[in-house]
Amino acid sequence: MVKVIKEKVPKNRNLVKKIPYIRYLILFVFINILTISTVLVLKNKIPPQVPLFYGYARGDAQLTNPNGLILPNAISLIFIILNSIISYFINSDYLKKVLIISSFIATLLASITVIKIIFLVGGL
Repeated sequence: MVKVIKEKVPKNRNLVKKIPYIRYLILFVFINILTISTVLVLKNKIPPQVPLFYGYARGDAQLTNPNGLILPNAISLIFIILNSIISYFINSDYLKKVLIISSFIATLLASITVIKIIFLVGGL
């Protein structure tokens, strides 16, 4: 007769221990989603072309449609996801914290850029 041994599966606390400041990461994702949704809500109040690509020479190369304002925060979301994955697999606590702080900086700069452009050209 074979006796079945039931193993207790621990709760998923391993993820919280592996990634420091996971609550802040969730906050950063929320801020990015909030900024993207703000752009989508205010899309009708924004002119058909807005300046976003300041690195290009003056002219039409700097301009994009209002949907292009989603791009900085979408890139910031991708950056947060990649940093979270990397911080899950590395062992150095210092590098994990650096990745989380860089996610914060990416979120902050992307959100400031989009909000300033909306206030600049949106007439809000």
